[in-house]
Parts: sequence; C-alpha cells; structure tokens
Amino acid sequence: MALEIGVYLLTSTHVGAGGSAGAIDLPIAREAHTGHPLLPASALKGVARRLLDPKSDAGKDTPAARLFGPPPPQKGEAGEPLVPGEAVFTDGVLLAFPVRSLTHAFVWVTCRHSIERWRRGRRLLGLGMPAGPKGTGAISTLEHKGPLVLDSYATVLEGGANADLAAVAAAWASLLPKDDGVAAQLPKRLVCLPDADFSHLVQRCTPVTARVQLTPGKTTDTYRGEGADGKEREYKGNLWYEESLPPECLFVFSVQARTQGDLSALSDAVKNKRKVLQIGGNETVGMGLTAWTIAKA
Repeated sequence: MALEIGVYLLTSTHVGAGGSAGAIDLPIAREAHTGHPLLPASALKGVARRLLDPKSDAGKDTPAARLFGPPPPQKGEAGEPLVPGEAVFTDGVLLAFPVRSLTHAFVWVTCRHSIERWRRGRRLLGLGMPAGPKGTGAISTLEHKGPLVLDSYATVLEGGANADLAAVAAAWASLLPKDDGVAAQLPKRLVCLPDADFSHLVQRCTPVTARVQLTPGKTTDTYRGEGADGKEREYKGNLWYEESLPPECLFVFSVQARTQGDLSALSDAVKNKRKVLQIGGNETVGMGLTAWTIAKA
C-alpha cells in the first residue's frame, strides 16, 4: 500500500537546515543539487506520528506503534530491541511556488524537472498520471499575451494556454484543499518555466525576516541591570535573520508500507482527524500551518 500526500502551506513556514548560509542565520532546508526548498521526511514523519499519537504514549499494539515503531522504554522499564516502523516516508518535494505578478495577484510557477519528478514518483507508486509538457520554453495555463512579469523578471510565454500543462495542473488540484477555492485557482494560474529560471526564483523569492531579542535596556548588546531579585546581572540580546517559505506553496511526499502493511490508519487520520497540521518552528506566532490532502489514485 502507498499514499501520495499533498502539503499546502496556509501560512509562512520555517523548516530549518540546521546551519547558516551566508548572511542568513536560519535558512530553510533545500536540496543540494537543485536549490529547491524541501520538507525533510523526518519533519513530515514527526507530524504524522503526532497526528496518530498526540500524547506520545501509545502502547505496543496501537496503529502508531505499528507504523512508526514502539515507544521508547520509560525510566525503570526493561529495554526491548528496536524495530523499524511499517511506514516509509519520502522528503516533501516542491511542485508549485507562488510568485507575485504585475498582471495577476500572484501565479504559481513550476518547471519540467519538478513535473517529471512528480510523474516518476506516481509511476513508482503504481498511480496514473498525465503526460508532461514538451519543449523547453516558458508555458502556462493563462490566456496571456506578451511578456509576463514574475517578481522583477520578465518572461515570454510560448503561445496561449497549454493543454498538457493544464492536465498536470488539474491533477495537482487533487492535492489541494477542496473547501477554500484553491483547487479551482491553481489550474488557471500555473506557469512552467525553464528549469534554470525556476531555480533562480525559488532561491531569490523566499522571505527573509530579521528577528530581534531585546534586553531590558532595549538593546541587542550586552546589558547590565538589576534583576527581579534586586541583584545586578548581565543580559544578552540577539539579532538574527530567518528564512521562510511563503504561504501557498504546494509540496508532495509519499508514504509506503515497508512490508506490504496497512496504512489505512494514517490515511483515515489525515482525512478525518484534523484539517490543519503544524510543521517546523515558530508555532506560537502562527507559522507552519499546513493542509494535507491524500491524492486520488
């Protein structure tokens, strides 16, 4: 059994890379060979386990224990051999990225590499798929003539609405929430760029935010002042730059059963338990809210 699951970002999201990159102290996770953002499988697996086992106290014979492995022994308990869970997760790869435009509120952009990767994944899962678009130029599902300005770059589209890309966009609509109108919008506003242009945009158009931790002296420098206990103490502030993914991004990942086991418990939980799942950091300021949708076979 296998599942293909779409992850649609409802708010800005930060899933970190675990290090700094140039002037950015906390960059997002990216693929080394393409520079495309990704959602690491470990993060997705943690969210899925939390969905099935909110209190992390599931017994050995529960669906959570079967899919993700038994819980670790508590203090004082005898340890047992570790066994792998039944569910095997892949990284969440980027399908569509939102970019501002002069002629539309925004459009989603993708590239042929992302489309072919998605088709390859569907093929490995034994799922049906439309043919990918041919050629190497910029095409879209828009009825648009003349240059299309994306962020601060002008792109010349080949012809009018492309039927092959429209078929891909319709399939991706099944990865989106059905109750907020997004599934109806993506097929009308998808642009497929050359691979190099897409990589450039997804590396240049991710928001970078300055975060500040102030001392009681209203500064990020070291500050000495009186604490609550009346004694003098030293305070240290901080200033850092954090990268995030914008809302409206669409990712996809798959879950497979390691030994032909049953994934119905996870499928039912994604469909029925919660409509919004949180991933990554900064949960208390509303970041990382996502909608998960299981694709049609």
